[in-house]
Amino acid sequence: MRIERSADSLVRVDEWQDTNSAVNFSSSVPPTRTRLSALRSIWRLRVDLLVRLLILSVFAITMSARAAETATQTIPLDKAPPAVQKQIKSQVGGATLDEIEREEDNGEISYSVSFTRKNGEDSSLTVGEDGSLLGVEVQLKELPAAIQQTIKVQLGSGTLDSIEKTFDEGEVSYDVSFTRKDGVERSFSLDAKGALTSVQLGLEEVTAPVRKTIEEHSTQGKAGDIHKLIEDGEISYSAELQRDGKTRELIVSTDGKAESLQKFLDEVPQPVRKTIQEKVGSGKILRIDKSFVRLQGVEPFRVESRKDGKLFIFNVGPRGRYLGQEE
Repeated sequence: MRIERSADSLVRVDEWQDTNSAVNFSSSVPPTRTRLSALRSIWRLRVDLLVRLLILSVFAITMSARAAETATQTIPLDKAPPAVQKQIKSQVGGATLDEIEREEDNGEISYSVSFTRKNGEDSSLTVGEDGSLLGVEVQLKELPAAIQQTIKVQLGSGTLDSIEKTFDEGEVSYDVSFTRKDGVERSFSLDAKGALTSVQLGLEEVTAPVRKTIEEHSTQGKAGDIHKLIEDGEISYSAELQRDGKTRELIVSTDGKAESLQKFLDEVPQPVRKTIQEKVGSGKILRIDKSFVRLQGVEPFRVESRKDGKLFIFNVGPRGRYLGQEE
């Protein structure tokens, strides 16, 4: 419909006919106003439809990104990288290989392998993208007597579920999963000498100051597992915060003060990101933490990376100033 505007009125120039229209033009409402109202209704419907489609598109993109952040895919042995294949064959030996899962979590790729030992026992191991052995499931009877004793004490009347021997930068530790008598699943970790290094707790089991800080930071994401950490006689608490498909770790001191919060590269200020990328270069960023403990007068970002095959840990100020490498 074409409409011309005069000084004092709207005049219809050509006839608008739509035999399928639900608008009744024989009503007492002036025809031009009726048609304008109908057009407005049509445009409102179109805008509403476009908005709905946009929302659905954003939702689909978000879910796709989350799936990419944490993805698991079952693959045959010959589809794994050569270094990974070699490690798997070496560890499995004459046992029966059951399944290999390629897992990607926040950009970190690993391979979880399930196999059946010759005695019929199910077991598993984890291999890094570079073929390094990250962990292997072991039996209690295979461990040194001192480690066995510590595990038995921690289990109490609970039931042992699994023990994983892990390897991290040349250090050996043991992660133990068990089920308490009341049916609650828990875990704890030991170092190579059998000393307790972490114990999983429920939020209700931590002290009030620690619980308050964890709850306050839960706005950063839903609270997940909580562990009491023991290192050189010092105690702190680790809480997982899950948001947007990513898991962040919050470290809290015994008096309830937040010590650090894990971050991702796209979450740090641009000057900090630039310095990190310059320092790491073609290496790999392993982890970034926003520290709340001051260093050189500022609260730094602590970066763990691997460069030239070696662990490279350094700190960056909030404005991008390089604060030096940790020994």
